[in-house]
Amino acid sequence: MEEISRICPLFFEGKNISAGETLWKKDDPCDYIAFIVSGRVEIKKETEFKGKNVIVGIYSKGALYLLDESLKKVKSVALEVSPLRLLLSKTWIN
Repeated sequence: MEEISRICPLFFEGKNISAGETLWKKDDPCDYIAFIVSGRVEIKKETEFKGKNVIVGIYSKGALYLLDESLKKVKSVALEVSPLRLLLSKTWIN
């Protein structure tokens, strides 16, 4: 466990998002994987009716977002304070 504690800061970046804060929005770059430490994050997709969204999913502790092209079409918003650990692509892609 001690070894993991020493290695994590080399690869992961911490980020806290507040309730209502957007983690990513439609067409943002996909350059990280996010692990939810606690809290809940909602994924929603805009409909053809302005200001109306469809909830695609609600994720909580332990959930993982692998941001690929499909997730560029949705928005992610914290439903409550949500500490995250981000694995940035720059740490594994050269």
